[in-house]
Amino acid sequence: MGESQRRRDRFLRDHPTCCFCGGGRAAETEDHQPARVFFAGRNWPEGFAFPACARCNSVSRESERVMALLIHGESGSEDRKKFQEHAASLDRAYPSLISSMLPSSSNEVRSILRSKQIPRPQGVPLGEIPIVKLDRDFWEEHFNMFARKLFLALHYQCYSTVLPPHGAIWAFPATNADLPKAEWIKDFARAAEQIAIPIRNGQRLGSQFSVRWNVVPGHNSGLFVAQFHGRMMFAAITTDTPELFGESNELPRLTPFSWDELG
Repeated sequence: MGESQRRRDRFLRDHPTCCFCGGGRAAETEDHQPARVFFAGRNWPEGFAFPACARCNSVSRESERVMALLIHGESGSEDRKKFQEHAASLDRAYPSLISSMLPSSSNEVRSILRSKQIPRPQGVPLGEIPIVKLDRDFWEEHFNMFARKLFLALHYQCYSTVLPPHGAIWAFPATNADLPKAEWIKDFARAAEQIAIPIRNGQRLGSQFSVRWNVVPGHNSGLFVAQFHGRMMFAAITTDTPELFGESNELPRLTPFSWDELG
């Protein structure tokens, strides 16, 4: 037996239960959250592997592939090449996706800047300002799947316990275009006093991914703010006592995965 297999066996002995489906199934695999696809060179952070059954491990694969189009950086030539290959692959799978994200005219760019209260960069033609549009009907499903998987993992990391089936997650996504006027993000960031900047082989990955968090004393309830590449941010409340928070009229209540859902 190789060292990799021994390390994996130790991990599953220490974490015997899947942290994504409410504690109902045995862990069979390690699930990296956030997924490796979101990191340059697929060098994911140390300490962000989570116990998963085989079905929970794979349930978010397509949403992670789609979300990488928004999140993944392309700072180096190799990253840029992979990003272009990835975009081409998604364009084949979803023929209208890329075109739907691009403003059709300078007037539309101007309108988006005005609606988002973003000042126009000096000396940059409107057609060269990097703006994307997101069709809510398409993206909401992938936002929710991505957030659900990520915050189930972070809840487990924070509390060393699985979020039970009756638990809840309320997640708030924001792009870098939303940040200037999103007061709730500032409120979350102020409340999330603790911060984790992941590393890989001694290298800090904070420019790609960071997490802030805080907890409600006496309860397995907390808030998290996860930031990706300076492009997207997700904030969330996770709790095993959702009655303390009431229901949101605007955001869906996300839950651990169910056996019926996973099949």
